[in-house]
Amino acid sequence: KVNIFNKNNEGPSIARNYGISKAKGKFICFLDDDDEFLENHLEILSFTIKENKYTLGLYKTRTFLKSGEDIKKQEFKELAGNIKPVERVYSNFFAPCNVCISKDIFNKYSFNEKIPISEDYDLWTRISLEFPVFEINEYSTIYNFHGGNASLGESEIVHLKHLKAFKQIFSIPGLKKELPLKFRA
Repeated sequence: KVNIFNKNNEGPSIARNYGISKAKGKFICFLDDDDEFLENHLEILSFTIKENKYTLGLYKTRTFLKSGEDIKKQEFKELAGNIKPVERVYSNFFAPCNVCISKDIFNKYSFNEKIPISEDYDLWTRISLEFPVFEINEYSTIYNFHGGNASLGESEIVHLKHLKAFKQIFSIPGLKKELPLKFRA
């Protein structure tokens, strides 16, 4: 059974928070209209979540990056098992399409509706300061890069929006202590 809810376009954070409020499952996955789940995506996540005994956290698969007809694997840094969860967020690309989050986490956290760009990194940062991040070594999504991506673009306006968003993100309490300077410089 699939339920469809319509919402006026007020930005990605408002839409995602609305969808989360309507969701009835124990874990939330995100899929923007221009990205794709591969056939095995949900199965891979389900297996990993069960393997980790349904631990509250942020689960992430790897993604293919598509630009026009060109598809390549996301570059992925293999990370030591003992690094901090927030370092995982800033070491490898985290797109909404390859993230799955325990619904119970959304009782405390939601997308910041005041950030028009990089709102996903704001949420991943706040979650990873408190909960584990589980990186899955399988490619199961396709993230499409194109001129319509809100967070992409070469204009000075887009760059300024990112700078403003990350200035706000880097002011999250506790982040300066947990995230090494190399990620914030």
